[in-house]
Amino acid sequence: MEPDALFFKRRIAEEMAAAERAVTEAARLRRYQLIEAYSAHLEKRGERPPVSTDQLSRLRSECTK
Repeated sequence: MEPDALFFKRRIAEEMAAAERAVTEAARLRRYQLIEAYSAHLEKRGERPPVSTDQLSRLRSECTK
């Protein structure tokens, strides 16, 4: 079984790739919501997520234009 931190970092990477492939903006936003949740979980455990909240906010704002 992989450690929690590795699981969430891997999931963030997978969701970022899926967000880039998403066809609709709604699907992309769902992926970003998952990334936010995984990042929050890592931060709560004292880990640094691979995506900063600034980067994620910028990506989400581009999605809602």
